[in-house]
Amino acid sequence: MNKVLLPIVLLLAMASPAKALNCGDLADWYREFAKSGDDTSKVSSFSALFLGYTWGYADGDAGRNYAIPPGVGAMQCAHVVGKFIRDNPQLWHLEIPDCVHRALIATWPKK
Repeated sequence: MNKVLLPIVLLLAMASPAKALNCGDLADWYREFAKSGDDTSKVSSFSALFLGYTWGYADGDAGRNYAIPPGVGAMQCAHVVGKFIRDNPQLWHLEIPDCVHRALIATWPKK
């Protein structure tokens, strides 16, 4: 019985619940993203994750309470979200979609 129980106990010990990503993680990704300026060739993997997540959310949010002006692209949108998150560390415990949504509403509220 010990031969069966030991592998099960070891597997359970190694398995840990996945950590939910929060706005603090997004703030870390933004620090990396900001280093690239507007040069997409200098975007690192976390920078690309930040850019893709923020623009994907902004462009795909069906329940928009914000209105992104025509001509605003992915880079500008990402910087807006990143600066909002950087300037609001009291929100870092929230889940990522909540922070992105708050940033977009604060910057471009729907009229």
